[in-house]
Amino acid sequence: MAFHYYHSSPQEIFTFVPMLFHCQSCGMHTLENSRRIHQGAAGNYHAVIYWCAEGCGTIKLHGESYRMEPGDVLFYLPHEDRDLIGGKEVWKVAWCGISGPVAAALILSYEYPRFIKNAGPYPKELFEEMERLLPNNDPYTIRHLAAMTLEVLALIGGKEAKRISYREQEIGKRFVQIVNSRFHDPTLNVESIADILGIHPSTLARKVKKELCRTPQNYLRSYRAQQGLTLLSGTDLPVSEIAKRCGLPDKTHFYTIIRQSVGVSPTEYRENERKNKDRISGKNEQIG
Repeated sequence: MAFHYYHSSPQEIFTFVPMLFHCQSCGMHTLENSRRIHQGAAGNYHAVIYWCAEGCGTIKLHGESYRMEPGDVLFYLPHEDRDLIGGKEVWKVAWCGISGPVAAALILSYEYPRFIKNAGPYPKELFEEMERLLPNNDPYTIRHLAAMTLEVLALIGGKEAKRISYREQEIGKRFVQIVNSRFHDPTLNVESIADILGIHPSTLARKVKKELCRTPQNYLRSYRAQQGLTLLSGTDLPVSEIAKRCGLPDKTHFYTIIRQSVGVSPTEYRENERKNKDRISGKNEQIG
């Protein structure tokens, strides 16, 4: 398994800490007068939790618009377009960025809806403490920040079991479990998953779109791409072998979904990752 290089922010200090995920960033967006924040999918390598703290605004995910009000939460996974649009009044949205090989899997493992109405009051003190600690570069603080990220995710689920209706999410939960455990199977597709679940593909599409805010095809494709990116950056396996391990024996198809995800070919992505690691390693040696 590949580990991730932690980047403390805002200082440009890099430290290698062997962990599967890190709290990469934390802060508050303040939007007013219809200000817009847009980040394209190609440059987004980490997952983000957005928690509305004050005011109202619009946030988009896979073409769908959601009105965020205080207490609402939305998740973005790596390589997804991010779009926040403020209104006339001040809108404050706290964010927590999660990076590392399992960033997307970490978010999905909680089986929350991608957009949650009234997850609870914005945990101001927790976010502010994380933001205060981020510039520190010692290994304990880095690990402590990861633990605080898990606390944020725990709070989103609520302290009362009834806050999120898991029964209503049963189809979505089972769909995610099947994809996560069988993505390497080249015969796995929306039709075969619907057959496993004993429902019509159109029913599966409707349920998954409602619960995960994306189509089943998009989720399966993105999950395979994310697994491929992890193997490209963390192993020396041939691209053709990685494609097979992701359930995409057609190497051309694998190249297509990787380019759609990050804007470059698998080979270019691997080379860029190696250059970044060499650069970070050089900075560590200088600091040491």
